[in-house]
Amino acid sequence: MAILRSLSKCHSGQAPIVLQDDLSIKRLRFGDEILEQHNDIDSDDPYAAFDNDFSIMTLELSRFILRLLEMFGGENKAAYS
Repeated sequence: MAILRSLSKCHSGQAPIVLQDDLSIKRLRFGDEILEQHNDIDSDDPYAAFDNDFSIMTLELSRFILRLLEMFGGENKAAYS
């Protein structure tokens, strides 16, 4: 009998991950499409570039977490009560 130890998944074709058997996330990496958004701003200001990168990655992580929860049956909102 084979036991699944890890699962490789690509979120929206943009953020490849490896999901371990203990549900830990390994090797989360932003794809080229996301990284290219960095070039969308014309600024030599490193603070503006950091702010842009942080915003892009935060948005993508938010989408990823929501999708991951959906894949496992959704969020247990009763746990918050």
